[in-house]
Amino acid sequence: MSYCKRKEGCIYNFGLKFGLVWPFRPNKRSCAVFTEKSAVNMAQTNKTSTLTIQQKWKIIHVYEQVKSIAATAREVGHSKAAVSRWVQRFERFGNVDSKPKRGRKPIFTGELAQEALELLKGGQYSGARGVASHMKASGMLHKQVDKNTIIRHARKAANRRGDTLLVRRGYPKKGLTEATKIKRLSFAKSNQFFQWDHVMFTDRKKFFLKYPGSAVTNSKWYQKAESMGKEDGVFQPNNPNNFNIYAGITKFGTTMVHEVAGSTAYKHTHVNKKGQAAKNITSEQYKDVLLQTLLPGGCKLFNKARWYLQQDNDPTHRIAREIVDEWNKTNDTDVQVLFGWPPNSPDLSLIENFWSYIENKVYGVGCKDIKEFKECVKKEIGAWNLQRENYMKNLYASMPTRMALVLQNKGGKTGY
Repeated sequence: MSYCKRKEGCIYNFGLKFGLVWPFRPNKRSCAVFTEKSAVNMAQTNKTSTLTIQQKWKIIHVYEQVKSIAATAREVGHSKAAVSRWVQRFERFGNVDSKPKRGRKPIFTGELAQEALELLKGGQYSGARGVASHMKASGMLHKQVDKNTIIRHARKAANRRGDTLLVRRGYPKKGLTEATKIKRLSFAKSNQFFQWDHVMFTDRKKFFLKYPGSAVTNSKWYQKAESMGKEDGVFQPNNPNNFNIYAGITKFGTTMVHEVAGSTAYKHTHVNKKGQAAKNITSEQYKDVLLQTLLPGGCKLFNKARWYLQQDNDPTHRIAREIVDEWNKTNDTDVQVLFGWPPNSPDLSLIENFWSYIENKVYGVGCKDIKEFKECVKKEIGAWNLQRENYMKNLYASMPTRMALVLQNKGGKTGY
C-alpha cells in the first residue's frame, strides 16, 4: 500500500504510520491534514486491550479533578470513549467492575480461596477432600466440590500472595532439637575455615543382604507387554544376614575393612558388661579397630603427616583420645582426634556418601549368600580406591559449603 502523495500530514499517511487501515484510497477531496497528535488519539481509540483495575481507577481519579472527558483522556493516554465508559460506570454503580458475563457463576471467590488455603495448611481436615466436605457442611460452599478444585483455588490464593503452595507426602522426617542445632552451629563456627583435606572420616556400617540372589538397582526400564503376567518383586528375607564393618576414608583413599561384632557368621572373643558374647561392638573391640586398621591405615594414607580422626558420638568411641595419644608416643606420629563433632549430623560426614555408593554397587551384583556378600563389599571398596579419585576430591571440596549451610540455617540440616 503506497502513501498519499498530496501532503505529509495526510490522514492516510498517518493511518499507515500508526497501523490504521482505511477502506478507501484518499483523493484530493477526501484528504485532510491532521496533526500527529490527532493521529495518536485515533490510534488509541482503535485499541481494544482491556484496562487493568489500576488504570480504571486512575481514570476516575483524574476525572474527579478536571471534570472533563477530553482532558482526562489526554492525561491518562486512553481514548475518550474508554474514559467516558468507565466514568459512566462509576457514576451509575459506584465502582469500576466489569459487567457480569454470561454463564455459570463461579463457586469460589477470593475470600473462599483464601479460606481453603488456610484450611489446607492447618491440616485438621486430612487433606483437600476433607476441606471440601467441611466447606460444604459449614455453608461456605453451596455444593460439594472435588478435591482438585480446592487445591487449584488454594494455589491461586498462594500465588496472589507471591508464594507457592507445596505438599509433603508421608510422615515428617526426624527433626533436630534446639540443643543439637546449637552444637552444630558452634562446630560450624569453629571449623568454618578448617583444612578438611587432613581429616579421615570414620564410621561403622551394617550392610544387609536384603535381596539374596537378585541384582537390584534404583530404577528399571521395561515394556508393558513384557511385564504382563509377571510378578514385579524379588525375595526378601525377614531377618537378612549382615556384614558389620568399620572403615575410614580420606581424600587420598580408604583404609582396609574391619569386621566387628554383630556381623553374621563372625566369630570373636569380645564380651559385654554382663560377661556374655557381645552382639555389637564394645570399647575393647573399638580399641582393636583403632590399633589394627584406622590408625595404621591413616598414617599410611597421609604419609605420616599430621591428620585428624573424625568419629561420631558412639559411647565406645570415648577411649579414642587415650589410644591415639599412646599411638603417637609409640610411633612418632601426629594424629589428633577431631574435637566437638555434633550429634545427629550424618549430613556433615563424608563417609555417609561413600557408604551409599558402595551399597548401591553391591546390591547391583546379586550375591547369593553372606560369604559372597562380604567378599563383594570388600571388592567394591577396593575397586573404589582405584576408580573414584575425582569423586573423593569433590566430596572433600563440599565441606566448606556444608559448614556455610549450617551457619546459614542456624544449625539446621544442610540437605546433603
